[in-house]
Amino acid sequence: MFRRYVPLVAAIGILAGCNKNRDGTAQSEGDPNATYTIKIRSEHAGDRTDEIESESGTSETVTKGNNEKEKRDKKVEYREEVIEMPTGAVKPTKLTRTYKVAQQFDSKTGTMKPLPYEGKTVAIEKKGANYTFTADGKKMSAQDAGDLTREFSKANAGKIDDFLPKSAVKVGESWTVDPAGVKALGAIPLPIDLARSKITGKLTRAYTKDGKPWGAVSLDCDLAVGSGAGAPGMGGATGTIKMTGGFDAVIDGSSREGTMTMSTKMDAVIKDVRGEMKVTVDMTATKTVQNAK
Repeated sequence: MFRRYVPLVAAIGILAGCNKNRDGTAQSEGDPNATYTIKIRSEHAGDRTDEIESESGTSETVTKGNNEKEKRDKKVEYREEVIEMPTGAVKPTKLTRTYKVAQQFDSKTGTMKPLPYEGKTVAIEKKGANYTFTADGKKMSAQDAGDLTREFSKANAGKIDDFLPKSAVKVGESWTVDPAGVKALGAIPLPIDLARSKITGKLTRAYTKDGKPWGAVSLDCDLAVGSGAGAPGMGGATGTIKMTGGFDAVIDGSSREGTMTMSTKMDAVIKDVRGEMKVTVDMTATKTVQNAK
């Protein structure tokens, strides 16, 4: 369902009885005494989905004599068609995305600017160890494909399975997630002290929508940045990363439909041969996946 891990800003309340969702689809609450084995479906060859992703927030980097603040906003809407998805792979090895919207905040103008692939169909294919990108049949330059290259080159991109309970749970039941699963995310370029980190999940709601079992899961991650070596080029690092959120999605593995939201706050101090750098990040990311009609 979600290739990148992104979390829920507010807990989803448990409603009683039968109701209508905002989109008019009928919903009925699940048995409060039932247990649910949560399965989130990954991409399969032949999938056609409409997806919306958004990111917003700020980052600040403070070094000796320098203070840089950056606003970070991005929104993309696209139809994705998966052509090849090998068994056991984390990402499809061949797919297309037709971008309806692809925009990012430009600090120079203070406005949202279209990315090079907005309004185009991008063919994405893994050749050897790397992915290639063509937009409307023309090979994209390294600069134009920068965001896509970063997305698809994450060798350790995490699976949402790392955060799911290992056994069936009831509505309202919590579970503890092995912090070692955080390593699989691949997007955190800082050393995580697993012994001082804690991740918990909770099934807050279970219901039926359009004949499929849906569930709302909240996630709470308190990650301690360790004092060992960070990413290549970084020295020691200390600090905290707080991630809160979750997802509302089909939970029997039959569909990729759902929405996931993640809010991340990070305060870290990184030391290397050049001195000390303080980094503060406050970001929220949301992704929605629907089957294409």
